[in-house]
Amino acid sequence: MGINDNNTIFGIYTYHKLAYYFIHLFNEDGQLDNETLDATYSNFFSISRPSKIYSHGIGPFNSIGDLQKYSFNLCQTLKSQEIVILSVEKYNQAVDNVFNSEKFLQSLLEQGETIHNIDIGKNNIWNRIFT
Repeated sequence: MGINDNNTIFGIYTYHKLAYYFIHLFNEDGQLDNETLDATYSNFFSISRPSKIYSHGIGPFNSIGDLQKYSFNLCQTLKSQEIVILSVEKYNQAVDNVFNSEKFLQSLLEQGETIHNIDIGKNNIWNRIFT
């Protein structure tokens, strides 16, 4: 899938004080709003309080697996086809190695881990069959 073929979310994470945190979550429209991130975090952990947005990101997440699960839930909430998550180190490598925005986004896709929202694909297939 290409960048322009869908609404891809990008998530940049870091590891800080024994936990993982997303420090940037954005799509083609820019940074994702904190309300959506809070609601998704609260639903993910089944808690009634909003997420803790620290100066170093949204979290905490105990493992990469928790980051992946949260990412998938965020993707479903925003009805996006995919989310690409990558560490701040890989993000910085992409910044250092490219000189235009199209190649930069392609580099993020190549270096990051892509999590697909399979529900979006199913809906598209059924819509094509019945329309």
